[in-house]
Amino acid sequence: MEISLLAEHPHCVPEIAQWYFTEWASKSPTGTLEKVIVDVKARSENRDKLPLSYIGLQNGVLAGVVELKFREHKKYPEYEHWLGGVYVKSDFRKQGVAKAIIVKALSHADSLGISELYLQTEEKNVSLYAQFGFKELHKAELGITIMVRLKKG
Repeated sequence: MEISLLAEHPHCVPEIAQWYFTEWASKSPTGTLEKVIVDVKARSENRDKLPLSYIGLQNGVLAGVVELKFREHKKYPEYEHWLGGVYVKSDFRKQGVAKAIIVKALSHADSLGISELYLQTEEKNVSLYAQFGFKELHKAELGITIMVRLKKG
């Protein structure tokens, strides 16, 4: 699998935006595909500063995406750096795609000197992120768990 910055593959923005809209934004009364496209496009422009995204390509086909973001959650402005938007296309699930793109994003976060990295996830995914050193911090609304990873050293 090839792992690249979304900045190197901006043609993938519409597909990622559709994934995000279907999975999350469509459930919000204010969520629109147009807003999601704008957000994903913003993360497709950066290579060395946040926000940015990594994608996984399997034989040239978009398989998954992960984002590194700044102050993702309005309720927790003190939590600066976030891992989020982890999505793997159904055809590629259970094949190590999420693990590969998360490892790449964590390596990038470490190289930027990010000492605390937060995420929000559904309870069913807590064990996935625990593999990467994330610890449960607290529960949030609607069955969401906030987790944190402290940089080693």
